[in-house]
Amino acid sequence: MTNYGLPLLNNFQESLEIIKNNLDNTELINNPIIVINNYALDEQNANEILNSGALDLLVQAIEVHTTNPQILEKVVGALSNCSYHDRAQRYLVQQLQTFGVLIHLLQTHKTERRLTLKCLSALWQLTLHKDNFQAITEQEVVTEIIGQMRVWPNDSQIQSVALGALTGLSTNEKFGQSIVSVGGLLLIVQALEKFPNEDTLIKRAIMTLFNLAANPFNSTLVSQSDAVEVLMKMLQDKDDDEGLTQKCIRFFYNLSTNQDNSEHLGSVGLISNILYTMVKWKDYEKIVETSLGLLYNLATCVPNRTILAKENGVRAIVVAMRANRQFQEIQRKSLAIFTALVLEEHLISYLIDGKAILASILALRSYPTAKPIFRASLVLLTNCLFFDQSRSVVVSNNGVIVVLGKIENFINDQEMAERVSLFILNATVDPTARKQIAHNDGKNICQKLEQKYSTNDSIVKRVKGAINNMKYI
Repeated sequence: MTNYGLPLLNNFQESLEIIKNNLDNTELINNPIIVINNYALDEQNANEILNSGALDLLVQAIEVHTTNPQILEKVVGALSNCSYHDRAQRYLVQQLQTFGVLIHLLQTHKTERRLTLKCLSALWQLTLHKDNFQAITEQEVVTEIIGQMRVWPNDSQIQSVALGALTGLSTNEKFGQSIVSVGGLLLIVQALEKFPNEDTLIKRAIMTLFNLAANPFNSTLVSQSDAVEVLMKMLQDKDDDEGLTQKCIRFFYNLSTNQDNSEHLGSVGLISNILYTMVKWKDYEKIVETSLGLLYNLATCVPNRTILAKENGVRAIVVAMRANRQFQEIQRKSLAIFTALVLEEHLISYLIDGKAILASILALRSYPTAKPIFRASLVLLTNCLFFDQSRSVVVSNNGVIVVLGKIENFINDQEMAERVSLFILNATVDPTARKQIAHNDGKNICQKLEQKYSTNDSIVKRVKGAINNMKYI
């Protein structure tokens, strides 16, 4: 088989010699470049490529053939393959200033699609290693990648490769800011809308948005952009894609960690969207746990608590708890959300109707020695005791008895002792609860607490008050 009348070469060293001696001859160096390209695909050849001077020759070939897109395409492809190897990559970036070389090619060959793809792929490969970020000056790489997205708005392949490069860059705070400041956020959203069936492109776009959302300098801008609406719609339209669902929820979670975003996110309908998704994927631990973390962050904003309750959020969370009894963190996060809701007296009925109080008691039974569960459940049930309606539910479902049965596991923990003393005191307000406490070793527990924490005035005062209340049975 021949190419330009020359026999195909398969010897790496011979290929290097031909390139070195015929650098300006397009026909003679064509096949040798293909040999280097293929040779670089095998990781075992990395050291030989680096030590042979092949990288220098490839960069020289770019400089000599800077107006020939066909040969440039092959040379850049070979460089890209070589850059999969760490040492070669460092040499390309630090010694040969390859970032600048690639940017120059992109700027001077804007209409050459195949060359553009090769250059973007090489840039992407070089940005995978954060050690190379210091070689990127100001916004040059970011600006050029975003520029190519503008030049090729209807080319899904170029958009996808550009997004791949932006994904790595967006993990850096400085470059994340640059992506947003030069208009990248809008272009990412446009790519999502324009190519709804390009799964790889979509995942790269979402990961870039995920990283931008985690950047404190971008968080508010991202939350107020069309990205929120687009990804909410994607959660609905592609609700059978586990990986995409997880990425979308992590994006929203990142936004929710900035409390300034919470009210806005709640106002655009995100809460009902997340509740639906969580119930649909209730058997997938990671999706449920991230969803609960997101809902908890949103519930730190008072208006969102009402939205969460009215959107049947309590029922949805209880469904998730039941499906994930074996995962302690899911139980804890669920209880924390209920505790946020119980702070609003007008939402108590939603907690009762949604079976949140019963779910809390069941969690205590399932994790009798887990302090995070005991604390979360105790805080919720203690708050429930302040209101007649919820207190009767705690008592009628044996919540007081269950708590009493777990106290011994935490009696040496002062924080828990303080919470327990408050719980018992509040419970003794109820006549039925007083009987339950008295008949389940409550007085003895109170005396133990009083004796062990005799110097803690708040504990002593509470348990004495509880013992006094138990006289009225």
